[in-house]
Amino acid sequence: MAKIETDTPGKAASKSKKTGVPASGALTGGLALILACIALGISAYLWYSLTLRQGLFTSEASARLGEAEKQSAQLRENQTTLEQQLDALQETQDTLKTGMEKIYSDLGKGRSDWVLTETEQLLIIANNRLQLAREIGMALAALRAADKQLKDLANPAMLPVRKILVEEIGALEALARVDISGMALRLGALAARVERLPLATPTHYSEAPAADNGDGGRVFPRELWKDLISLVRIRSHGEARKPLLPPEQQYFARENLRMTLYGAQLALLHGDAATFEQNTKSARQWLSDYYDTGSQVVVAAQDELDAMLKANIKGTLPDISRSLETLRRITGRRTGS
Repeated sequence: MAKIETDTPGKAASKSKKTGVPASGALTGGLALILACIALGISAYLWYSLTLRQGLFTSEASARLGEAEKQSAQLRENQTTLEQQLDALQETQDTLKTGMEKIYSDLGKGRSDWVLTETEQLLIIANNRLQLAREIGMALAALRAADKQLKDLANPAMLPVRKILVEEIGALEALARVDISGMALRLGALAARVERLPLATPTHYSEAPAADNGDGGRVFPRELWKDLISLVRIRSHGEARKPLLPPEQQYFARENLRMTLYGAQLALLHGDAATFEQNTKSARQWLSDYYDTGSQVVVAAQDELDAMLKANIKGTLPDISRSLETLRRITGRRTGS
């Protein structure tokens, strides 16, 4: 069997004595060697780790840099696409703006044409109502409406028309002081109530019957003389007596008065001052001759006719056609369009 020897402290000391190296120094050198090896290993590990990490960092940085470059290229591509889209959008916006401006222009032009057409119709109405029906109030209202239409249109080209309209409106306002339409309406109302106007009541004379006393031969000459004397009577009155109408002629008296009043109304509307005055005076005289002038309604009718006779309707109607002619000349519209 092999013999295992163990170094005892004594033996170690004897060995170290043999070698000449102290035992504590050998232990320290070994420990230093071990520490150096450990430090070298740690350094190698650290160098390896740093090298590896640097490589990994470099690779990661390169990868991230490549990715960043790709993203930058993508962003540049997206920016180019957006710029193209913005250009297309701007072009579309310009097209829409041009289209809207054209639409607004067409609408404005259409509105202007519509206003001018309506103004022309108002001027036509004014001329017709004044010349055909002598309705000054309605003609004046139509002229004022036409002037307001041109004012709202605010077209400087229409200023000559508005200037003439001001003159024509002033001329009609001066003539409108006489209410022709009102007078015509009053004549029509008076003609409608002729049936309610009382006629003059005739005076009835009673004849006393001859007394018969049985002596017919002697009484007859006396009664005959009385009858002859009664045929002629002289009466004194402070006023002229009205002619009395029999009942069968009362209808014609009323109808004659009614027709005279309607004739005065028609002449008034047509501007025939002479015929109006003649018919009104005839109606006034008819009331005095054949109607009860003691009745309040008859007196009121007479006063109304007297007031109409005092009204000045002989004024010449002004010419209001110049505004219409000027409007047609400026707009190039055809007469009668």
